[in-house]
Amino acid sequence: MRLHPASDLARARQFYEGKLGLRPKEVHEGGVAYAFGGGTACFLYLTPNAGTREAQGPGSGVFKDSEGNIMALIEEVPGS
Repeated sequence: MRLHPASDLARARQFYEGKLGLRPKEVHEGGVAYAFGGGTACFLYLTPNAGTREAQGPGSGVFKDSEGNIMALIEEVPGS
């Protein structure tokens, strides 16, 4: 499970759910879990130390979320 820090959880949820169309799998006091295909997931959590993380790869799209984190969507090539 990937961890995604947020300094403003409400704003981050608005981005993840409103802009990206994700739906929460679980909501906890300190954050929200989102599930994806293939058993992958991420946990968006509240922290005053939200930072950035860069990720790049072939067949990918990179963008910033509401917290300034660098998000990468990477296409998995079958058989690799």
